[in-house]
Amino acid sequence: MVEQAVEQAREEGRQQAQADAQVGGGAFGGAGPREKFESHIVGEFTGFGRGQRYTLANGQVWEQTDASTLAGVRLTDPQVTLTPGMLGAWFLRVDGYNTRARVRLVN
Repeated sequence: MVEQAVEQAREEGRQQAQADAQVGGGAFGGAGPREKFESHIVGEFTGFGRGQRYTLANGQVWEQTDASTLAGVRLTDPQVTLTPGMLGAWFLRVDGYNTRARVRLVN
C-alpha cells in the first residue's frame, strides 16, 4: 500500500516536471523563467471544479487539481490569466473574479 502511494507520488512529480518543461520552454522562450500569461477559455465556462479541464485559445489544455469552486458563473470565451506559483504550481483566474484555481498542463 505504501509502495503504491510512493510510486503514485513519483509519477505525479514526473508529470508535473513534464508540464513545467512544456510551459517554461518551447513557445515561452526556452528554459527561461516561467511568466504569467493571458489567454481565453474556448467555449463555455461554468465555474471551477476539481478535475475540470479548460481549453485555451492557444490550444493548451489545463486541468484543475484543487477543490476551488466558483459557482453560479456561466461565461462564453472568458479572458483568463495563468500565474506561476511556488514549487511548479500554476493558477488560473477568470477576469472579473478573485477566485483562482490550481491547474496543471495536460497538453
